[in-house]
Amino acid sequence: LSTTPIDVFMIIRLYLFHLLLLPFVLSAGYGNCPYGCQCRPHHSIPSAWKAECFWEALPDDSPFAVSSSIVSLSIRCSSSSKGRSLSPATLKGLHQMHSLSIHKCQVTTIEKDTFKRMEELKELILTEMAPPGEAFLLPDEVLAPLSRLHSLQLSDSGMDRLPSSFFCSLPHLQMLNLSGNALSSSSFASPCIAANVIILDLSRNRISELLASTLDIFPAVRQLFISLNSISSVHSLSFNRTTLLQQLDVEGNSLTSIGVLPETIVSLNGAYNSFSTLPPSILRLPNLVFFNMSHNALGSPISSLQSDHLETLDLSFNGLSEIPAMASNRTESTLVHFDISHNKIASIEKEDLEQLRGIQTLNLRSNVLSEVGEDSFVGLKSLVSLDLSHNRILLVSPSSFTGLTFDQLQLSHNKLDRIPPALSHMSKCKSIDLSSNLISSISNNIFSKIPQLETINLSDNRLEKIAQFEFSDCAHLTALSLSHNSIREMAAHSFVGCPSLRRLDLSLNRLPSLSLSSSSLSSLRHLNISSNLLMSVEWESLPSRVEHLHIDHNRVRILKGNAANHRCRVLSLSHNSLTSLSPSLLPDSIEYLDVSYNSIASIAPSTFSSKSSLSSLNLGWNALRSLSLNSINIPDVLSSVAIRIQGNPLDCSCEMDWMVGKSSSPHLSVIDLDESECTHLVHGKRQNMTTIDASEMLCAYNRTCGSGCNCCAFSSCDCKSDCPRGCQ
Repeated sequence: LSTTPIDVFMIIRLYLFHLLLLPFVLSAGYGNCPYGCQCRPHHSIPSAWKAECFWEALPDDSPFAVSSSIVSLSIRCSSSSKGRSLSPATLKGLHQMHSLSIHKCQVTTIEKDTFKRMEELKELILTEMAPPGEAFLLPDEVLAPLSRLHSLQLSDSGMDRLPSSFFCSLPHLQMLNLSGNALSSSSFASPCIAANVIILDLSRNRISELLASTLDIFPAVRQLFISLNSISSVHSLSFNRTTLLQQLDVEGNSLTSIGVLPETIVSLNGAYNSFSTLPPSILRLPNLVFFNMSHNALGSPISSLQSDHLETLDLSFNGLSEIPAMASNRTESTLVHFDISHNKIASIEKEDLEQLRGIQTLNLRSNVLSEVGEDSFVGLKSLVSLDLSHNRILLVSPSSFTGLTFDQLQLSHNKLDRIPPALSHMSKCKSIDLSSNLISSISNNIFSKIPQLETINLSDNRLEKIAQFEFSDCAHLTALSLSHNSIREMAAHSFVGCPSLRRLDLSLNRLPSLSLSSSSLSSLRHLNISSNLLMSVEWESLPSRVEHLHIDHNRVRILKGNAANHRCRVLSLSHNSLTSLSPSLLPDSIEYLDVSYNSIASIAPSTFSSKSSLSSLNLGWNALRSLSLNSINIPDVLSSVAIRIQGNPLDCSCEMDWMVGKSSSPHLSVIDLDESECTHLVHGKRQNMTTIDASEMLCAYNRTCGSGCNCCAFSSCDCKSDCPRGCQ
């Protein structure tokens, strides 16, 4: 068969018509998608639809077709009206539903037959149902048609009781979320057993105690969340029937003890309670993998845990004065993450940690350690991260880290007066934080002995000088912070052999000048030299590939040299003493320029004409009296430029009429015009820039007036108007 050009043309037209029609078909659901809804084909059920509706309030009558093919429906409301009931009429026609979600629709109750003929519903989500201050009431038998329901979330609705038939109506329920209500310990009495519920969330309710029978109706539960209640007591038999429980979360209660726990538990979160000792039932758990008892009142000593599978242990924010011993070599070798920060530990003995052969992260932050001994971390060959910050460490023994291969070391906020020689043994360390100590010098090129080092933080110390080659041969170093010291001098070759350095922070020092080698810092992209004592900046003294340059809060009066070869995209020079700007002093690559809080009184013509990438320009709080389009215009700008001018002593000059009225430039936008003022050239009053008319933007009137012409007493006229009457 052959096709003519006309046939091909018709086929193309039909195909294009199909593409144009497709979005309307998808959104309309073949005419069944109500107003305010978006309908899409269901991802796994052929010929079925998924709808998301965003309404002000629930409609009184069903907006759906008599026999809708929608199987998944989500409704979100925005009205704050008084509570109402959810009636059968609203959901009429939705007989094939598998999933229904209703959020914040001011519903205080559900009428009896609302879910009639929804036998296929598997998931029901009802959140924030009632208006603030009102309670949601779930009547008896209302859930009776939903015998196939697998997942039910009824949360944050102020519900204070469950209907007596609740669990009888839902024999196949597996996931139940009742969090954020007002349920009490007695709310779960039921003649029926929730035999298939495996995930149960009762967090954020008003449960004050767990009775012996509270959990009896949940014999199959695997995950139980009862956090953020006010539970102060647990009966010894509360968990007697929950023999399959694996995850228990009791965080944020007032517990001092807990009942007998099933041996099946692998994850236990008891944080933010009032435990002063570990209950025996917890110590005996043989399968515990994750255990969090942070933010309690635990004191030393702590009895040993019996689990042979423990991997994560969090004992932070307690009152421990010593590192608790583990139970056996098997337990100690399985532990991977150990957090004992924010306690009262004063020393680390060899036997405290030497058996933790599998430990990868160890957090000893915010204790009262004063020394790191030579045997403190012996045997921790799997250690990846060690946090010793916020202690009182004065001394680190030279062999403290011998044989260790960790990646990260935190020693910030201590009392070290020098860089510990022990660091030279950390051949695989990638990150070292020594900030907020008392370090006054760097010696022996110590960092060059750590070949994998990528980040160094020496901020907030007492360094006064960076000598030659102190950071040389750090081939993998990418980020270095020397901020907040007292550095007055920096040698030109301090960073020789740092080809990967991308971020250098020298802010908050006392540098009067700066010269950095482009050849040594060829990868540098971020340079911060704010808050120093710089009087001038020479472009030739800065690496040419720096893209983010911050020189704020200095004393810079002048920019020297030609910026043409630089790739700077972000330049911040606020709070300096600049008096003018000209084209050659700014790189053409600039995208963001902040020169606010200077003394700039003039901007040369065509200063920004070649800055086609500029998108933000802050000229605020300078000494500008006018800002002509000639000085700021960018003929080939790639996008709109946001300009700030607030705080300048501007005159209402015709040179600035491009900012207001019909003369405004389409690609230059003064975004703080409503906060800016200018001085009227006739009556001398300050006037908001948004209230002034373009005709009032005046310039000096230079024409000669005839004799006796009084109007010549005025120094300014509208430069765009006719000559005033009586003048020539």
